[in-house]
Amino acid sequence: MISSKYSFQNITQVNKAFNEWLNIDFLKIISKKRKIGNKVVRLNDIINDIIKYRHGVIHHLLIDTSMTKEEYINILTAVRKTIEEFTLFLENKYSIEIEKLYYSATPCQDSII
Repeated sequence: MISSKYSFQNITQVNKAFNEWLNIDFLKIISKKRKIGNKVVRLNDIINDIIKYRHGVIHHLLIDTSMTKEEYINILTAVRKTIEEFTLFLENKYSIEIEKLYYSATPCQDSII
């Protein structure tokens, strides 16, 4: 089983799994700089922060109550842009239109961020 070999607790482990199983350099795909809120950041830095935050919540019940609405929106934006980058990579690599397939199979498109 894949999950027993990898921890998925950081981007390095996620990248290792993608490399070994799918021959995809996930880290390269999400290391691009993108505008999130009013800053230009690397997507992998935000995703790594999200993974660390999740780890704190799950294993230590650490919840950052100081986070603002704008910061939460920036996190969601980073996740969306990461998904877009990965989708674009897959579309180009395999010559498929994932987004078109997704929207044709999704009954309620209004719920997408």
